Amino acid sequence: MLTMPTTTHAAQPVFDEMPRWSGGWGFQVIEEYRWEDDLLSGDTALGKDLREEVHLLHLEGVYTWDKAIRVTAKLPFVLHAQRELLEGVVQEDRGVGDLTMALPLKSYFNLDGRSGSWTFAPQLRAPLGRPDDYDVYYRAWAGGATLGYETETYRYHAGASATGWVHSGAPPDYAVLVITLGVNVHALGSSGHLKLKTAARRADDGSTTVSAGPTVYARFTDTVHGQFEWKHDFHDRAGTIDHGNGETFRLGVGFVF
Repeated sequence: MLTMPTTTHAAQPVFDEMPRWSGGWGFQVIEEYRWEDDLLSGDTALGKDLREEVHLLHLEGVYTWDKAIRVTAKLPFVLHAQRELLEGVVQEDRGVGDLTMALPLKSYFNLDGRSGSWTFAPQLRAPLGRPDDYDVYYRAWAGGATLGYETETYRYHAGASATGWVHSGAPPDYAVLVITLGVNVHALGSSGHLKLKTAARRADDGSTTVSAGPTVYARFTDTVHGQFEWKHDFHDRAGTIDHGNGETFRLGVGFVF
C-alpha cells in the first residue's frame, strides 16, 4: 500500500488552528492531488515524461483535553495512484494508508502586542496497508517527534517546526523542516490568513526535497473552517530511483465543536 512521506509534516487538525478549549473536538477532510513529472536517479532524470499521479483523501480528527494537551489521528485513503517506470511498466495502487497518532503538547505565551506557542508532539505511525508492488515499505512502524514555534500579531504570523521520523524496518528515516511567514486577514466579520510555507525534507538514503507555496486559511464560522494549499518542488534529489519534481494541491474543510 502506498505511503506518502513527502506529504507528512507537523500540521495537525483542524488546520493547526482549533479547538483551543478544554473538551473541544473536531475533524477535517482534505482532498490532495500530487503529480511528479520525472523519474530520478540522484539528480539525473531517467525519464522526463515518466509521471506519477496520486489522489488522496485524508480523514483527520482532534480532541483537546486541555488547552495545552491534545490527541490527534490522521488516516489517508489512496483513491488512485499511478506511476510510469522504465521499459513501459505502469503500476497502480488504491486503499487505506498508514494511521498516524500524535499527542501535541503546547505552551502558550502572551506578550505586549504579540502571542504565540511552543509545541512538542510525539507521534506514532501504524502500518495498515497490505503489501504490493507499489510500496515495498509495508508493515513498517515509525516513531516521530515535532518541535514547533508559532507567533503572531494582529497583522502578521510566523512559525517554524522540525520533525524527525525513525522506522522499524526498511524505509529510510527522515527529517522535515517547515518555515511559514504570512499575514492575518480580518474582514466580513471573520478572520483567516495567507502565508508562504517552505518545507525541506532530508532522508538518510540521500533523498532531498525542497518545496514552497501559499496556504490560504479561512474561518467561515466558529464551527466551519477551510484551507487551500499549493506546493511546488523547487529541488528534488532521489536517494534511489524515484519520482520527483512535482506539484501538490490540498483542499480541505474542518469542523470544530
